[in-house]
Amino acid sequence: MGSRGLNFVCVALVLGLLMGCAPRGALTIQRGLEDPTQVQRVFVASNRVDPGSLTSFGSERSTVTNYGRIDLSIPENRAPGSVTFPRGTVNPKTDFYSTDAVRYTSAQAFLRAVRAERTDPRQETFVFVHGYNENLAEASYRLAQIAWDYEVPFPAVAYDWPSAAATSGYVYDRDSVIFARDDLETLLKMLTSDGSKVALVAHSMGSQLVMEVLRQIAISNSMDMSKIASVSLVEPDIDEEVFERQASRIPNLPQPFSIFVSAEDGALFASSILTGRLKRLGSIRDPEKLGDLPVNVFDLTALAKRGSLNHSTLFESPAAIAQMKELLVNDELPNLAGTRVFEFKPE
Repeated sequence: MGSRGLNFVCVALVLGLLMGCAPRGALTIQRGLEDPTQVQRVFVASNRVDPGSLTSFGSERSTVTNYGRIDLSIPENRAPGSVTFPRGTVNPKTDFYSTDAVRYTSAQAFLRAVRAERTDPRQETFVFVHGYNENLAEASYRLAQIAWDYEVPFPAVAYDWPSAAATSGYVYDRDSVIFARDDLETLLKMLTSDGSKVALVAHSMGSQLVMEVLRQIAISNSMDMSKIASVSLVEPDIDEEVFERQASRIPNLPQPFSIFVSAEDGALFASSILTGRLKRLGSIRDPEKLGDLPVNVFDLTALAKRGSLNHSTLFESPAAIAQMKELLVNDELPNLAGTRVFEFKPE
């Protein structure tokens, strides 16, 4: 077998791990169970084709944005970072599950609902952009876990771009990122139309979408960039050189601007083979090469676990969650004039 064949075998093995570890997430509304004590509300803006139900959105692209809200019960006795999808009958003591879901008939109704959730004087909205190979349920469950474990004090909104939600859909997903740019820009402008701000967190390929949107906002001057309160790219699946070109068109990167990287990220290794480019931003070995870009670089490599893809460490590792929360509480993410590197410590 030639090197090309071996490369694709490696990719298949790595991506097989992605799907082999757990069942795919699904949204099933469970009412009438014992009263949940921990419920995280997640708002959703989705560009998947509308099937008429929040529980059955697929992978087809839509030019119309659909809006909803999902309330998710979070088990009390769980390790921070863990998400357990129900297998058959829901077990409220161990499973995340949806207690309620609402469809909004208009963008205005959605916006009113989001604003009604604001209690913090900073008036921000937390916007999460998921990565490759995710469906609506998985994006919603992940955002609920992040918002709960990090004690996010703002309304949480998932921007659900139309991923194929399949290991074979890498190219489809990259095209979907381009397809979704204008709609994410519209969402950000809508959420900040009253003078409030948004905190952007993007994972994996979702980081490519966020950078493209920030670039086009900067070029078109279609929105006040100061309304972006912060940007976090978590193990971004972006070519390093592409990122540098994107950033070069954004005169004032939103601050703080943070990049979370891991040299042990197996999913980005697979991506590097698929794209033929070994340099992925989320697995850079030498963050200093970003030069004078005003970014915080957080190195998660020391928290890598053997046998794991290590592609969601910031979300899944209790040590990462604890250390990041301490930095946030101590307000140690200043506006920067150059690259600053932090290293997470093992437990």
